[in-house]
Amino acid sequence: MIQNRIKKLAVLCQLAVATLLLSGAGFLSAQSKGQTLQKSEEQITVSYKSAFSYPLNSDMRWEVHNPAGKSIKKGSGSIENFTFNQPGNYVVKLSDTAKHDPNDCTHQHFPDQLNITVSPYYMAFDLNTVKTSRTLTGGSATGTLVTVNVDFDSYDKQVASYNRDFLTAGVGTTITGKLKNGEITLKPGKNTLEFVLDGIATTGNYIMIDFIDINGVVQSYGLTQKIQ
Repeated sequence: MIQNRIKKLAVLCQLAVATLLLSGAGFLSAQSKGQTLQKSEEQITVSYKSAFSYPLNSDMRWEVHNPAGKSIKKGSGSIENFTFNQPGNYVVKLSDTAKHDPNDCTHQHFPDQLNITVSPYYMAFDLNTVKTSRTLTGGSATGTLVTVNVDFDSYDKQVASYNRDFLTAGVGTTITGKLKNGEITLKPGKNTLEFVLDGIATTGNYIMIDFIDINGVVQSYGLTQKIQ
């Protein structure tokens, strides 16, 4: 009797754990001849001309479909440095070729599909050109200027408006950066951005600047000098 109750409890625990794992992974249940799993999808935004990579296991296969639904590339394992040369909505279908025990919760799960929005804007921060108007020290950084060059391009070779602040990461930092003159117009080619800092930094720590491009994608830069 006790053994049966223990077995039932064990089964219930396994079901509870499985439910939590599936929920955490973003999987949804559906009713179709019993309870089955709906396909999971991941939304990604990239810029045209930029290299796209996505880590996958060696037993995963993938297939890229263009906005017209045509298959344009196939492969297996990780997707590495795939370039989208035209903007639009692409779909990458993923499939697992390996056989796994359905009760094995340790197997890594991937989405069934990647929905990739390719922006017509390309923007890359040249992190080698980052400069500050003065060395950052512990305390207020308000008024300090940060300049950085960016390489901008648009699919139709037109200009675009840009007005993104940046945040920083690091122990004790509250520093943010705003464009000195507010919204600016980016032209194809090299553009120089100038940000005004606000906030404080803590002595003895490092700071990382999170620049945000026109597509909302973060490009991080770590200040090499410790805050004095």
